[in-house]
Amino acid sequence: MKLLYMEIAKMKSRLFYMVIIFSVFCLFFGCNNDLKEIPINISQENSDIISLDFSQIAQNIEWDTLRIIKPYSEFGEMAFENWNMRKLKNFTQTDIHILVLYTFRNEITGYSLVPRGFDLFQLWGHSDQSNNTNLVFIKDNSRFEFKKEGDVYKIINQDSLFFN
Repeated sequence: MKLLYMEIAKMKSRLFYMVIIFSVFCLFFGCNNDLKEIPINISQENSDIISLDFSQIAQNIEWDTLRIIKPYSEFGEMAFENWNMRKLKNFTQTDIHILVLYTFRNEITGYSLVPRGFDLFQLWGHSDQSNNTNLVFIKDNSRFEFKKEGDVYKIINQDSLFFN
């Protein structure tokens, strides 16, 4: 009987150490798949021209590529290493905003929701990538300038954004 209690104590001890090792592993190697939402704060000035510089907006996370996801698109074409497809897909099925992903080495590190008043959707009309579900921009080329036209802000620097 004493031998049985000793074996149970050894198993509990091993289990305890395995839990500790797993916890440390998750702490250092990021077992948490929660994506960080980067809010877009737009000043409420009555300006006719507004600039969205994503390199400044998302300066607190590491990223090298900006992906603008086409509204109502499917995610079948895109393959990323760590993402919760269901959560992000819900963000594309609306007329309220456009989903923007920040990626580093093909791994999503964060996302933003751009209000649809800023017409990023027009980018698909000015690109040879118009059939793609997402448009890709390098970090150094992620500044968009908008001019107010009625209730919508239209991109005025789209010609300089694409490398054709």
